[in-house]
Amino acid sequence: MNRKILYIFIFALFISSCEDQLELEPENSVTFPSYFNDDTDMQSVLMEINNHYRHAKVLNGLYPVFQGTKADKKKGDFGLYSNLDPSRIKSTSSVCSWKDYYTVITWCNILLENIYKAELVDDRRDFYNGAAYFYRALSYFNLVQIWRDVPIIPNSTFGADIAKSDWKKVIDYALADCNKAVELLVEYSNVKDAAGANFGTKQIASKGAAYALMTHLYAWKGSLTNDNTLIQKAIDAATALIDSPNKEYSLAANPEEYITKAKLELHPEVIFEVDCDPVDLGSNITPFSNLENLSQKWPWDGESREGQHPYNFFGLLNTTVESMYEAGDLRRDAYFYKFDELKTNPIFEGYAVQQTVRKAIISDRWGYDEFEAWNENAIIYRLSGLILLRAECYAKIGKNSSAINDLNTVRARSNAKLYDPSEDAGNLYKTIFLEREKELLYERHRWFDCIRTGFWKTELNEKISAITQDEFDQGALFYPVYYLEMETNKLMRQNTYWLSKE
Repeated sequence: MNRKILYIFIFALFISSCEDQLELEPENSVTFPSYFNDDTDMQSVLMEINNHYRHAKVLNGLYPVFQGTKADKKKGDFGLYSNLDPSRIKSTSSVCSWKDYYTVITWCNILLENIYKAELVDDRRDFYNGAAYFYRALSYFNLVQIWRDVPIIPNSTFGADIAKSDWKKVIDYALADCNKAVELLVEYSNVKDAAGANFGTKQIASKGAAYALMTHLYAWKGSLTNDNTLIQKAIDAATALIDSPNKEYSLAANPEEYITKAKLELHPEVIFEVDCDPVDLGSNITPFSNLENLSQKWPWDGESREGQHPYNFFGLLNTTVESMYEAGDLRRDAYFYKFDELKTNPIFEGYAVQQTVRKAIISDRWGYDEFEAWNENAIIYRLSGLILLRAECYAKIGKNSSAINDLNTVRARSNAKLYDPSEDAGNLYKTIFLEREKELLYERHRWFDCIRTGFWKTELNEKISAITQDEFDQGALFYPVYYLEMETNKLMRQNTYWLSKE
């Protein structure tokens, strides 16, 4: 790919930005007189969008994910974040900066505004436009999930002060983009690069990825506003993907296949992923690029010893694992190492040995072998998760038989006990929430699932359970606006809840 000019763009747009400029604002004097010529140029821009989104998702905005991770212990700062401690979640903390997501949005706007200059056949023009709409919609959705009310930026050269928009308006804006993406994009198997080859990664926009995002957008707004019409639209979007005529996506044969193959290579269960390859991330890699760095080491990292296991930051007690996964549920043995054999071993102090990723990257950069990171991709959307989200939506509007069918589809794959009406006192909606918790363990969903379903009140911790509905409405479970935005944008306002904590 031709990246030389793109580096110039990066310097012009972002590196030259100073702290006295609005963080979400690019330099408004930048123009692109002669760059968007052909397919190769457009692909270079798309790869910039791709890489910036990966940076935002993998290396930033992770603290809400940590807060919602299912764990019986969270050591150090992770416990403080999980308790919404104002000493950690505060406007002066860089974890509250939304700049990376707006960088993605800016690049999407640049592509959409300049693609007319490129000589492209219609299907390639549709692909690049569709990809830009998809990534822009995805970024706005992530912003709403983390900050709730956020600004909508009209174009790539916007330089004025701008107020936040109500989150429902932002979701509607993202849905408009997502609908365009569904119309313009093709299924992943037909997505090609400028040379006519497959991209070799599912961190690329496709019709399936757009339907998955659409499902989440409708489910988010429909659930938080109790709008059954929107919930039905979420069901329809999920069904368009699940029951697509060409069967683009299918479940892995069992959880072991998912853990050992789907996270490492192209697999039909995966709909959309983010590449966590530390070689590509280079100096940007952090220990938190993979959530498993907090909860898993021995025996798969090739470096630690059994006795180090209790020192992991996160951990699940054996009793918790047994309450989540009954004997015979294949997820228990796929997700936890030699569970039955090790649960009575005192060296592990009652904690299960997680193994949701199996392949370590070993580096010899210091002259000896050293664990570098886990070799896996962050799966954002996969088929079993989408089936369970459709089940959740069915249950919310009272279509229980359809909900149970979807729930049992996922359970049957894991040889788990099929649904019994006595579960959770007949609360099918909660049963499905807990099934997503079991199925998508350590896959970055649980915090957002809690917010969407309202189970933040009962399923997180005592500190969060004490939050009132009024405090929730004032932004208690969403991040404060970063202080630089307040200093450089006269129309920016802090979230009411966090303003009271400063």
